[in-house]
Order: sequence, then C-alpha cells, then structure tokens
Amino acid sequence: MAPVGNCRSRSSRWQAGESVRYLVPLVLCAFFVISGLSSYAFFTNKFSKLGWTTKLSSRQQTVRRVVAAPPAQTAPPVSEPPARKSRSGQWLECLIQHALQSQAHKKHAEVWILRRGHFNFFRSRFLALRGFHAWSSKAELKCRERGMDSEMRCVQCVRLLHGGFYGHMGVAVPAHPPQRAVMGCLGLSQVLNVTCNPEDDQTCGSWDANPTRQFAFCNTMSVNYEDLSSEEQ
Repeated sequence: MAPVGNCRSRSSRWQAGESVRYLVPLVLCAFFVISGLSSYAFFTNKFSKLGWTTKLSSRQQTVRRVVAAPPAQTAPPVSEPPARKSRSGQWLECLIQHALQSQAHKKHAEVWILRRGHFNFFRSRFLALRGFHAWSSKAELKCRERGMDSEMRCVQCVRLLHGGFYGHMGVAVPAHPPQRAVMGCLGLSQVLNVTCNPEDDQTCGSWDANPTRQFAFCNTMSVNYEDLSSEEQ
C-alpha cells in the first residue's frame, strides 16, 4: 500500500502540469492580440501622415462637413437704380440778340427755354408782341435742342394767352405768382376752360374760334453788353 503523502504530491504535480498546458496557449493568444493592435496603430499613424485615411476617419470627416457651419458670404452691394435722364430735344434753348436803339455800341441778349412744340407760338406770337423780328438785319434768333434740366432758374416767367377772348395774336403777361423754377414755369402751359357768354355781344363778337390756351416761356438770362464788332468797323 502506497503512502498517502506520495499520492497527494502526485496529484498536485498533475494539476500543475494541466494548468501550465492551458496557460501557455492563453499567453500566446494575448501576445498576438497585443502585437496586432500595436501594428494596426503603427500603420494607421504612418498612413495618416502620408495623406491616407481609414474608413473611420473618413466617416468622422463626413460628419464634420455636415455639422460645420457654411462659410460666410458677403452680400453684394445694393445698387441704386440709375437716375432717369430726360429725352434730348424735348426742350429748346433760344438766344435772342439785337442792338439797343438808345446806345448804338451796345447789344441786348436774352436766353429763353421753351417746349419744342411751342416754338411757332414763341416766334410768331410772343416775339412779335415784343417788337422783335427775327428777319431784321439788326436782330438774331438762334435756337438749339436740349434736354430737360430741373436745376435751371427763370429770371422771368411769361405766359402767352392765345385764342378765345385773347384773339389770334394773343396777350403776353408775367406769371402770377412768379415762377423761378423752370419746371414750375413751363408747367403752366395748358388749355384754359374759358367759354363765351352768349348774352354778351361785345365779348362774343371778338371771340376767336381757337381754343383758349396758355403757353409759358422761361427767361434764364437777360444782359446788355458792348458790341465790339461795331467799334472795329
């Protein structure tokens, strides 16, 4: 019969051998796992330095692109609409020059602004009422087209009343109240609502068949100056 102490020692050695046999594979597996993780981290770091990215990093970048705020954009400057320009030729600018009867070596000059469609009334009615004759050798009338200019000012604003009670030649009177702005002066041109009284023979007897109209003319300059050409002669 074997001693009890020897049996226990054999059993302990057998258990120790079994533990070692299972422990060795576990240690080897843990070693390979740790080595693999270290290699993966090493190569990932190298690849990222070379400009490569892993699937995980690309996903993170995609998420960043979605979450990040869009770049700030500067709004274009607000442009004002261009200023309206008047059509050229809608107005006329007329220069009148004539010699002064009292002073032979001096001339008188005036500049008038009027609507282009009113030129015939300006020349044949208004100037005739003032004693001016464009065909005279001592008088000159020169006109040119120009665009509207609201900044111009009138030295005098004159109305020509024509037709109806005022007859074929008409009557020239100053504007009342005076109009200094050129737009306000020329804005007085209109058709007047004036009718003949049938019971008044004196009024209706001289009534002109033309409608009563009002034409406005703006005088922007009126000066006297020395006539140097007459002195040379």
